[in-house]
Amino acid sequence: MANLVLFILTMYENNCPSIAPHSCLASFLGILSFQPITQNPLPGSSPLALVKMGAMYFKKSNRLHHAYRLFTCLWLHAGVIDLLLNMFNILYYDLYLEKKFGSV
Repeated sequence: MANLVLFILTMYENNCPSIAPHSCLASFLGILSFQPITQNPLPGSSPLALVKMGAMYFKKSNRLHHAYRLFTCLWLHAGVIDLLLNMFNILYYDLYLEKKFGSV
């Protein structure tokens, strides 16, 4: 749930219609519509929105002492495909670990 909620918050922060109103993908989603393929090949937000939300950006992490980016970048996703693959991996490994060690 945390991955999905943070993805929606990132898309809300992105606000594609305010940046490029006529080139957004899935414009029927309104403020949650995706950036054009030229800016993000995965249907998702712009790189600028990801950096605002805490994505790993070496210049900011190194010079401005943004150590929190080491942890926040783990929960951010570049697009829907990235989110779905991550969720599938979590499900796959979680089921494996539950079979191996039990539900506790």
